Amino acid sequence: MMTDFNEIMSQAKQMQEQFKKAQQDLAKTTVLGESGAGLVKIKINGRHDVLDV
Repeated sequence: MMTDFNEIMSQAKQMQEQFKKAQQDLAKTTVLGESGAGLVKIKINGRHDVLDV
């Protein structure tokens, strides 16, 4: 029974590490959106921070 708990905790830790890496990778991603035939443009990163308007 204790082995099962330790295995579950180990898997949870791995998932946390994978999620943290995914968040870091996403933060490096930038997206450009435009509207009005290019009159309005916005650039944001994966954390929804506005980088340019």
